[in-house]
Amino acid sequence: MRTIRREEEATGGHIPVVVLTADIMRHAQADMLAAGCDGYLKNPVQRRTLAEEIRRVVG
Repeated sequence: MRTIRREEEATGGHIPVVVLTADIMRHAQADMLAAGCDGYLKNPVQRRTLAEEIRRVVG
């Protein structure tokens, strides 16, 4: 994640990142968002939920 965000600083662009994880720890979402992720989903994920999150992040 840090590498992606460093490259963005160099190019001025933005790469949307949605994390899909099986991590069920309560702080995992906050940790991922603090690391620079744009979105976070826990497995198992419904296809519709994934599509909604992608639309939200990409705009």
